[in-house]
Amino acid sequence: MLGHAIKDQLLTFTLISGGGLLISAAGACFVPSPAAGAWPHLLVSAGLHVAYMLLLMRSFTVPSQCA
Repeated sequence: MLGHAIKDQLLTFTLISGGGLLISAAGACFVPSPAAGAWPHLLVSAGLHVAYMLLLMRSFTVPSQCA
């Protein structure tokens, strides 16, 4: 498991996101561009996704209150 071998969480999240970006960029070559009205929704969605990933990464550093 490569993800467990890398101790730097930011690097791990960056590599995972970068892999998704490469696959998405390759797939985007085969589909039409979104309509102009969809762009604000796409930007909000991308912002929420980035916020989610940052909060998820932060959750790994916060000590658990369970047990």
